[in-house]
Amino acid sequence: HPWRYLNSGLMGGRVWAMRIFFEEMLKDRPLDDPSEDQVVCANFSLFKRPDLVALDYNSELFLNVFGIEGILEGPWQTAIGQPLGSVALVKSDGRWWIENRLTKTRPLVFHFPGPGKFSKRAQCLHNPWLICYRSLPFEVVRLLLPQAYKGWRLDYLQELFDDLDTPWLPRWNSDDYLHFQKAWDLLQKMKLRERIISYLVLLDFFVLAAFIWRWHRHRRDAAVPCGWSLLRRWRLRGVKPETSDV
Repeated sequence: HPWRYLNSGLMGGRVWAMRIFFEEMLKDRPLDDPSEDQVVCANFSLFKRPDLVALDYNSELFLNVFGIEGILEGPWQTAIGQPLGSVALVKSDGRWWIENRLTKTRPLVFHFPGPGKFSKRAQCLHNPWLICYRSLPFEVVRLLLPQAYKGWRLDYLQELFDDLDTPWLPRWNSDDYLHFQKAWDLLQKMKLRERIISYLVLLDFFVLAAFIWRWHRHRRDAAVPCGWSLLRRWRLRGVKPETSDV
């Protein structure tokens, strides 16, 4: 099949069909059944009620995606198996769409599993001379739903991430899960960042103190020998070198 990543986490359909689906699927299943939910759903749809449930083989409604041409794509998606350019941002009839070029469809619901939502190194939005971390879901919302991007305050979060990265310094938050990490992980990184900033401030203070101390010492050493040399010349001007008598 041209598209190997079928979405196994989303369902869509009529209410009556969903009711029959769950009722019949759970009818003969014991409570202590160790089978995973996805396995149960797949077996039910393939072997028991293929007339009721079907997989979205052609990505007509749902699409698992790891990179989108025109938004954010790179070698990480080819390593997983999605060819470059297979999904692209296209403009048609004055509107922007995300098109699956392999299946010739324009799905409505997108899922960014695993590396699809991990942050990637790319040019910063406000300063292309710097490198920041950007996430594909964030970029999709920013380009296709600009009002939601601001209303959900994703723009503010992106600015915080860009500020947190500090691309021109050695990075201490090197993982790729920046946009979707746990709150305490982000707090730990912010705490570590504050600690590093404190160390840098202390280092600047010591360097400045050492510079001031050396500058004062240089001024003192430069003034004292000059005074002594004048004093010695004045005192030794009338001394006979052979007898040391005045």
